[in-house]
Amino acid sequence: MADEMKISTEPKERITGELVSLDAVQEIEVQPDSPVIEGEVIETEPQRLPFYRKRIPVLLGTVILCLLLTASVGGTIFVLPLLFPSATITITPDAKTLSETFSVAPTGVMPLAAISLSLSQSVPTTGTGHQEASVASGDVTFYNAAPYAQTIPAGTLLTASSGVEAVTDAIAYIPAGNFATNGAQTVTAHTLSMGSSQNVPAYGFDSACCRDNVFVRNSEPFYGGMDARTYRAVAKRDVSVLVAEFTEKLLSQETVQFQNEAAPGEDTTTPLCSLLVRANHPVGSEAVSVTIAVQNTCTAWAFNKAALEDSITEHLSRDAVAAFGSRYTLASDPQIALQSASVKSSVLTFSASCAAMFVYQLSKDELQTLRAAIAGKSVSESIRILDTAPGIAQSEIHVGGSIMPRSATDIHMVVLSGK
Repeated sequence: MADEMKISTEPKERITGELVSLDAVQEIEVQPDSPVIEGEVIETEPQRLPFYRKRIPVLLGTVILCLLLTASVGGTIFVLPLLFPSATITITPDAKTLSETFSVAPTGVMPLAAISLSLSQSVPTTGTGHQEASVASGDVTFYNAAPYAQTIPAGTLLTASSGVEAVTDAIAYIPAGNFATNGAQTVTAHTLSMGSSQNVPAYGFDSACCRDNVFVRNSEPFYGGMDARTYRAVAKRDVSVLVAEFTEKLLSQETVQFQNEAAPGEDTTTPLCSLLVRANHPVGSEAVSVTIAVQNTCTAWAFNKAALEDSITEHLSRDAVAAFGSRYTLASDPQIALQSASVKSSVLTFSASCAAMFVYQLSKDELQTLRAAIAGKSVSESIRILDTAPGIAQSEIHVGGSIMPRSATDIHMVVLSGK
């Protein structure tokens, strides 16, 4: 027997499915001083082979997780309603709108000092005028030297020294003359032609005329004879455009001044104004330019606008109670417009328009009564009950089935605000 013995374990034939390391060969050395008995079986401690854990593929894990989530959601949606039935009802309360216009007098009104501002400007005229040609007219006096009265008929033709012809407009009854004075009668006459050349000067008519011992004379010139012509004139628009522009500027400046005079927290009324317009040429008159002067004098009052709007809201709310009943309350801030202001006997009054929506208020007891009334009823019957109840304009039921829960506590009601 040799001093040293080597016992080796040969690798066994691999069994299918068994995890075996191909390097699992162990050598056992026997020391020389250890007696070895022939035929003795030496037991060796079995070699532990490494353990390998199989990993689950990522895709397979994702699929399994999705299935678990789907099962959980499905159980919540389909199973829980069967175990714990409930219903949710959305209620739209009845709403009514009230619109009114009324007069209201604010409190704490403070009159502000009057403000007067003015502007003036000259502008070219844009209008045109047309002058038609016209005849001249004047007075003529007939003198009678005869000792008997004489008559000159209307339409008697007269000729001036310049050749201008005129005719009398009325009968001239000339009294008799005497040796000291002549009888005289004055009548009007007009020229036969038109134009400025027909304006006969004084004594243009001064000659014997018409009858024996009769002569005619004009001691004053004829006037009114004009030639046809077109000229520049003051148009209505020349004045109105400038007045509108000035009025807007002046009112804007005066409004700012009034606001600056008001105390903090106060508002001012729209100024009440009187307008004075002056023009150096009237509309339609001949002129190449016109000067317009505008003076605007205004008064205003300071008041607490917030307090006034509260007063208007209270007024409207009282009228709503009278019109709709006490169960209807204001749903939102009303729309208020202060249309105009007037002063009578030193009292400021506004004409105000106001509109607001009022919504029926369902109490807790009413809602509980409705829950009890529809518990266990069909959905269609429940809708009929809800829609015919006072103060409900519309209802919508959300329930998993056609029958309402039997317990009123499982019926939840959501009332919309109506704002």
